[in-house]
Amino acid sequence: MEAPIRLIEHTENDKLVVNQKAINILSKSNQPVVVVAIVGMYRTGKSYLMNKLAGAQSGFDVGSTVQAQTKGIWMWCVPHPIKANHTLVLLDTEGLGDVEKGDCKGNIKVFSLAILLSSALIYNSKGIIDQDAIDKLRFVGEISEFIKIKSEDNEDEEEEFSNHFPIFIWAVRDFHLELTLDGQPISEDEYLENALKLNQNRSHFLSSILEIRREGGKSLHCSKINQTKWVRSPPTRWSLVLEEASHDLLGQADHQRVHVLAEKTTKDKDYNRLRKRIQMYFKTRKCFTFGFPATDFEGLKNLEKASALSENFVAQCQKFCNYIFQQVGAKSVGDMLAVTGHQLGELTKIYIEAITNSRFACMEKAVGSLVEQETRAAIEEATKYYVDKMKTIQLPTETLNGLLEQSKKYEDEACQMFQKRSIKSKNSTSYQEFMENVRKERNGFISINEEKSREMCNSLIKKLSLTFEKALDGGVYNIRGGHEKFKQDLKAIEEKYKMERGKGVKAEEALQQYIISKQRAEIIIIQQDNALTLKEKEVAEENNRRRIHEMEQNFRRQSEEQKRQRDAEHRASLQQTINEMTKHMQEERRMMNEKARQQELYLKQGFQEQAKMYQALIDKLQRELQEKKEAERLQREREEKTQQLLNMLNEQNKALLQQIQNINKNICVIL
Repeated sequence: MEAPIRLIEHTENDKLVVNQKAINILSKSNQPVVVVAIVGMYRTGKSYLMNKLAGAQSGFDVGSTVQAQTKGIWMWCVPHPIKANHTLVLLDTEGLGDVEKGDCKGNIKVFSLAILLSSALIYNSKGIIDQDAIDKLRFVGEISEFIKIKSEDNEDEEEEFSNHFPIFIWAVRDFHLELTLDGQPISEDEYLENALKLNQNRSHFLSSILEIRREGGKSLHCSKINQTKWVRSPPTRWSLVLEEASHDLLGQADHQRVHVLAEKTTKDKDYNRLRKRIQMYFKTRKCFTFGFPATDFEGLKNLEKASALSENFVAQCQKFCNYIFQQVGAKSVGDMLAVTGHQLGELTKIYIEAITNSRFACMEKAVGSLVEQETRAAIEEATKYYVDKMKTIQLPTETLNGLLEQSKKYEDEACQMFQKRSIKSKNSTSYQEFMENVRKERNGFISINEEKSREMCNSLIKKLSLTFEKALDGGVYNIRGGHEKFKQDLKAIEEKYKMERGKGVKAEEALQQYIISKQRAEIIIIQQDNALTLKEKEVAEENNRRRIHEMEQNFRRQSEEQKRQRDAEHRASLQQTINEMTKHMQEERRMMNEKARQQELYLKQGFQEQAKMYQALIDKLQRELQEKKEAERLQREREEKTQQLLNMLNEQNKALLQQIQNINKNICVIL
């Protein structure tokens, strides 16, 4: 921020209104904030100290008139000078006791808000720390009216303020005394603690009660004292609690005697009450004293422009700033160890609304409300971050593990964002709710990844199977052997499909679904293929039977023809032989007759010798005739043997025919 901006406006009708522009500035910061607020009487130079903390000569209005310059609460956010990644938030409040306001309640509200919002509260005053200066801090005694720790009634609530209130720093301006006590030098902190020291009469309140008990001769029930909460209370609280409990431990008369011994006047009582509350509310207290910044009146009127400031004043300012920078930590409240700028803005709105509507701000409720808001915002932002990162992944992924690995990476990043923004721990239900949101979103992306993969795969299958589908619709596979062709084409689609990349996690499932979707068509093709094959087998068997029958007929015809030919040839040969033999015999008879006639002639003529010769020739011819008859007998025997051989050949032909028939039957079975 280049200049301060009003954070809270204190209107004329005593309303506190948040400036949304300032809240918007805070909401942009996720760094832890160190919040330093300053309060004090108006015209005491509060704004000058805040400008020094901002490292600027000017910023917060610094005036030199009797009119208060700051109205409400102004804010200035600057980078922390020494804490990296921290923002220093300076809150300059309107002056207490402004005569133009004249409203004590309004001052208490501003003072209470400064306490609630700050890590360190600077109380700025002039002069010295005396009773008058402490009396001006009377607002401290009344802040319990506007600040509650818990929503339920709590008797020890004021004692718990110290666990939630900021560091209290008393800045004493224009200090002109020596820091000594009883002739001994003391520190600024010792000076403050001495000013806040209780009146000794009041501090001996307990001994007074015990004294009266012993004087009265009454027994003192120590068990009752030990069982009372105030016995375990901080020492600064003992006398106050004992005073309120004295009626229970002592009688009325003894109670009056205690006041006589322990408290002389009402003023004495008021003296200690405010000091006790300062000690009880602020467990860490610090004091800084500043001398006069300049000796001349003009220098005092324009400190930011003064060229010759006192060396002591400059050194004290530097010491003051160093302490703030080094010792004041980030704002914390409840479970929040380091409040961010965004959370500070939300707390401011919650506190203003509570003081306006409920007349007091309950820290427990405020923290609870902030925790709920921040947790909800953390869940939404971290979940949105996870979703936005997951949307950058190119879907579909090849494998589910690939998607889950990316998801785990972004889930871890979102978890870190959630832990950084969320107030609660990792074991809280808010973390479980965040992880449940992530789980649902992750499952959603898994489903989207699967759907995109399924769409891509189906589109690819449709492209690759276009020709196949046309062939299927056209009945190309409704032929003998069509099933084998069907399987080959489907296998080709599968191989081409598997070669493609980027199909995603549903690649195999989409392919199997397509193959399954074609099973019905495949069954029909198989049935048709089987029907065609059976019919062809029947036709083939009939053809085989016909061919076998024709072969048998041909074989029979050929055998008979061969037999007829062989018989005819044999008969022709026999007839020729018979004819030749008959002719030869006839020729021989003729010759024999001729010889006989010649013999008879010779005989008659008396040629005895010649007749004997012819007789010998006749005998020879008769022997030859007898031999021819024997040859004819042998020829008939050969013919009989030949017939037997033909019969045997016929039997062998039949056996061969039977073997042919058996072979054809086996061929039919194989088909």
